[in-house]
Parts: sequence; structure tokens; C-alpha cells
Amino acid sequence: MPALTTANYVIEMGALEPFLFGEEFSAADLVKLVNRWIGVNDLHIQNKAPAYYNSTDDLVIANLAMGECFLTLADVIGQLAARKVYGTHAPIDSEDSTAYLTGLEEFYRNRALEFLSDYFVLDEPTTAVALPVFIVSADVDDSVTQSNPDDVRQYLDEARGYSIPEVPAVGL
Repeated sequence: MPALTTANYVIEMGALEPFLFGEEFSAADLVKLVNRWIGVNDLHIQNKAPAYYNSTDDLVIANLAMGECFLTLADVIGQLAARKVYGTHAPIDSEDSTAYLTGLEEFYRNRALEFLSDYFVLDEPTTAVALPVFIVSADVDDSVTQSNPDDVRQYLDEARGYSIPEVPAVGL
């Protein structure tokens, strides 16, 4: 059975251009890359929602097709994010914001969830959580910290969690 979406539709929805993937990347290469991810996501949907995959209900077919499209975009954007991390000179890699591509990938994943959540549950990527630690200690005497830079440095090192105190550079 053919995939639910097409490479041209995914490319259009994601506003993808070959130059985003490098100077040597052609339009045919882009279609090939997108088709590879469509194949992976199509098999994923067939595996997760076999009862719905062959449905004749237009709404079910449309939702699964859109879900496949946005899952594919999330994977393709993930590759662009990896290129940014590895460091290349493609235009999309030059953005300084750390959340630039993450926002797109999350957007596409959330859109996929909207379309697919009625049929199966997508595994959500998890993130580590660092909870704050509160420590009770003696009050800070502002008069002392204002007059002694070493005390300020020590307090800053403690607050930052450094085990070795900050050592000022000599001779600068």
C-alpha cells in the first residue's frame, strides 16, 4: 500500500529547500531524503494503528496522512538541528538561538500528535529535570560582603556550585 502522504506535500508544508541541507544537495536529493522518512513514518503508523490504516473513512485517512506528514517534518528538522550542532555553513545553521530548530521540531511533533492521538499514543521524548535545592544557612552580612571581594567571590562560588574557589588572574 502506498504511503499516506507525498514528498512534495511534506516539502511544501515544511517550506523545505535543498540549500538548507548543503551546497551539494539537489532537489532530487531532498525528495529522496523526505521519501526515506515518509517510509519510516508510514511503517510506524501501520504498526501503531493497524485497525485504522486501511480505513475508508475520509477523516481517519486525512488525520493519518497529516500525522505522517508532520512526523516526517519532525525527523527532517531533526537532521537540520544535527547539522547545526555539528557546525556547517548552511543558512539555517547560522541562527544563534539555541531554540531555533527545537521550536520547529516540537511544533511538527505536536501537530502530528493532534492528528494521531485518537488512534495511538506517540512516544514522547523525555527531558531531564533539575529541581532547585534550598539550603538553610546563616544570614549574609551585607556590610562584610560589600567590603571584602574575597567573601563575595566565595559566596558566588558557593552559589554556582564550584568546588574550587575562583582564583583571580595575576598580572593582567
